[in-house]
Amino acid sequence: MDQDQLKDQLRLAGAAPGGPGQIDDPEEDFNFGEIIATVLEYKWFIISITALAIALGIVAVFVATPVYKADAVLQVDEKSKGNLSALKDLDPLLGDSTSVSAELEILNSRMILGRAVSKLNLDIVATPRYAPLVGRGVARRFNGEGLNTPLLGLGQYAWGGEVISVTNLDVPADLANSPLTLVAGADGAYQVFDAGDAAVLTGKVGTVATGQGVSLRVAELQARPGTQFTLTRLSDESAIQRLRSQFSVRERGKKSGILEVTLLGPDRAFLPVVLDEIITTYYRQNVERRAAEAENTLKFLEVQLPTLKAQLDAAESAYNNYRQS
Repeated sequence: MDQDQLKDQLRLAGAAPGGPGQIDDPEEDFNFGEIIATVLEYKWFIISITALAIALGIVAVFVATPVYKADAVLQVDEKSKGNLSALKDLDPLLGDSTSVSAELEILNSRMILGRAVSKLNLDIVATPRYAPLVGRGVARRFNGEGLNTPLLGLGQYAWGGEVISVTNLDVPADLANSPLTLVAGADGAYQVFDAGDAAVLTGKVGTVATGQGVSLRVAELQARPGTQFTLTRLSDESAIQRLRSQFSVRERGKKSGILEVTLLGPDRAFLPVVLDEIITTYYRQNVERRAAEAENTLKFLEVQLPTLKAQLDAAESAYNNYRQS
C-alpha cells in the first residue's frame, strides 16, 4: 500500500508544471500575446526603420539615371567553299563557323568603332553640370517650355531645359581626357576655364574660338547666364573603349548566322543613331573589302591573261603539228 502511494506521488510530481518528468512542448511555449506586446513596445523604432528604408528607396529611384537599350539583328552569309564542298560533312565536328567568328571580331574592332566615334564626334563629351544628388533627377523630369527655375537659387547648375552642342574641340595632348568648364553668358557668349579655374578662352555660339592651344566651336547653347557645363576631349583610345563598354554583339542561336547587336546608354534619342552608324560602317567596310578583293582579282587576271594566252597558243600549235605528223 505504501509503494502504491509513493508511485502516485511521483507521477503527480512529474506531471506538475516544472516537474522533473515534464517534456516541454514548443507549441505550448509559443505565446502570441508576448510577441504583440514586444512589437508595441518597439513600435516607434520599427516605424522609423521602415520609413527610412522607404525614403532611401524613393531617393534611389529619383536619382538613378535610366539606362536604355537599342538593338539590331544582322545576318552573316557563309563564304563559299568552292571545290571543297565535301568538307561540309565535317561541319558538325569543326564547331562554329569561322566566318561568324570573324564577323564578331570585326564588329568589335577598332576600325568599325573608331569610324563611328569619328563620324559622330563621340570623342567630345559636353554635358550640363547638375546639383549633387537631386539635380540630375529634377532636370530629367522637367517637361516644360524653356528653362527650369533654379532651386534654392543655385543658378550655376542645370535644372532642366539646358542644351549644348559642340562640333569641334581640339586640345593639347596634356589636356586630353581632362574636363574643362564652360560658363554660359548672355546672348550666346561663353567662357571656358581649366581644372584650376584659369581662363582658357572666350567665345560665341556659331564661331570658332581659340586660346592656349584649345580650339572650340559651340553650335548650340541654351542656358541661363552663369550655368556651367563640362567639356572633355577624349583620346581616341578612351573614346573607343568607352563605346566598346556599352556595345555588345553575340550570335543568336548555335550556328544560326544571325548576330544580335546591342548598345546601352542613358541618351534614349541618340542611342539608335549611334547603333545605326556602327551597322552602316560595318556594311560599308564589307562592301569596300569585297570591292578590293574583286579589284585584286581583276588585276591578277590582267597580268596572267597574256601569259595564259601565249601558253594556249603554244599548246594549240604543238597539237596541230602533232596531228600533221
